[in-house]
Amino acid sequence: MDIRPLNLDDAPAVADLMNRYERFWDLPVLTPASEVEDDFGEPFVDPERDTRGYWLEETLVAYGLVWHRPSGAREERALLIGLVDPDYRGQGI
Repeated sequence: MDIRPLNLDDAPAVADLMNRYERFWDLPVLTPASEVEDDFGEPFVDPERDTRGYWLEETLVAYGLVWHRPSGAREERALLIGLVDPDYRGQGI
């Protein structure tokens, strides 16, 4: 088990994890790695601070991302995005 921040080099692994999740739930879309790269490249995302990946050996089985786009308004909002590989759910990850 290895929990660490994610980076652009991990985009294919994140997309693969998202695709496993999307197939499990029979969603009509598969997320490309380029979309993950775009998310990680946003100026308000600091992958070192805002992401974590949970690896079992060479496989990414869970990830999380805090998505906070500053609004300049008094009330700020942040989204917490993440998922666990359906094959590893219920195992305390």
